[in-house]
Amino acid sequence: MGDITNLTMNWRSAMMLIVCLPVFIAAITLWRNKVERTPSRYLSAALVVTILSVMPQIIGFAGFYNVWPGLTFFPFSNDLWLGPLLYLHAYSLMTGAKLGWRRYLLVPGIIQTTYYSACFLFLGDYQAKWAYNDALHYPYIYPVETTLSVVFLFASLVFIWKLYGSYLAFLNTTQSTLADFDPVWIKRSVQISLLTALLFFLFEVLNATMGLSYVGGFPFLVAIMLCIAWLSIEAIWGLKESYPKPSYSKPSRDNDALAEEPSKPSQPSSLNGELIKQQVKQNAWYLQARFSLKDLSAKLGTNETYVSRAINQDLHKSFNDFINDLRVEHAQQLINQSLTQEVKLALYPLALDSGFNSKATFNRVFKQTTGITPSQYIKKSHIL
Repeated sequence: MGDITNLTMNWRSAMMLIVCLPVFIAAITLWRNKVERTPSRYLSAALVVTILSVMPQIIGFAGFYNVWPGLTFFPFSNDLWLGPLLYLHAYSLMTGAKLGWRRYLLVPGIIQTTYYSACFLFLGDYQAKWAYNDALHYPYIYPVETTLSVVFLFASLVFIWKLYGSYLAFLNTTQSTLADFDPVWIKRSVQISLLTALLFFLFEVLNATMGLSYVGGFPFLVAIMLCIAWLSIEAIWGLKESYPKPSYSKPSRDNDALAEEPSKPSQPSSLNGELIKQQVKQNAWYLQARFSLKDLSAKLGTNETYVSRAINQDLHKSFNDFINDLRVEHAQQLINQSLTQEVKLALYPLALDSGFNSKATFNRVFKQTTGITPSQYIKKSHIL
């Protein structure tokens, strides 16, 4: 063991700790989150894995390995956990189905952690560990481990992206507030993972061509952890309430897309899109916050499948577009009435009165429907 006075908290170690701090806080917050508890804990574990992966750099810059060379093989390397944990987070959040065989995706991570723990505890002093590393670990085990980590991560990203697309389609079909339940941090996790892979590839290229030093890779690690910090904060912000789950998902199927709804008898001939639209407008159901296909079906006393099919086939719209179009139409009427009565409208109350949950969603949907923002519509109406 070296002299403990040689330990130095230099600016690189301090910066990495500062960057990791919000990720660590997010991991604790998500672990204690009581809303969507299971998905939150999977994501929390994934964040802990990312922190552990950069710990060798943090303590290395501070001189820990010089003082305690026996820290070699301490189980910081847990890359085989990351891909499966991200996938299980996405799967449990967007389907609510039992994991089934998917729980076994964690086995490689368990084996990896067990291997490093055994090496750390039982190989002896640092000289024995270094000898084992040179003779067996680095030339044979490390390449396999790295390859499997990359394969697991990219396979997980592919399945997550497929699952995310299916979930957005489900929301578009059954919810009138798609933006409120869009788990955007999952999309960001795919993007950040791809960015991380690109940075890692760039680092390896520079290292091979220019002999990039241990210090030279520091900016890459900081950039990656900043991206992860952003993702974790976004996840905390989004996981404040339960997310809609497909009631007809089939957990027994082996594919990772949301299962298709079982085939059912054709809809009653008396049910059509125009009749549904008439009922929704007459009763102003579209003004109810987070009005869903399930709510509409219950009010009409019929099946969700029939209602969805009638809206799609007769009105040529998804349920989300159908309800939001009525909300935008209502908002336009309120704006026009306020101009006639010379009353000044505030956008946030206008959004709530039109059935939207937030000003941001109101602005986005209004512009998507009319081509201009509510403020621009008001100004244009004043001119006319």
